[in-house]
Amino acid sequence: MHIFGGSGYLVDETPPGSWWRDMKPARVGGGTDAVLWELVAAGMAPDYSGYESVIGASSA
Repeated sequence: MHIFGGSGYLVDETPPGSWWRDMKPARVGGGTDAVLWELVAAGMAPDYSGYESVIGASSA
């Protein structure tokens, strides 16, 4: 968007203009930014199953 300057906002002038206009309704349909951050953070929860199996095997 920044590379194209003002012409990036013009209709049918450059592809980023249409990408920008298409992206805005998609963000509203996906939920608020805070809700989306929570979903991303929940998906990034660490998986300690491998660590627990090693610790369990060494302490037995």
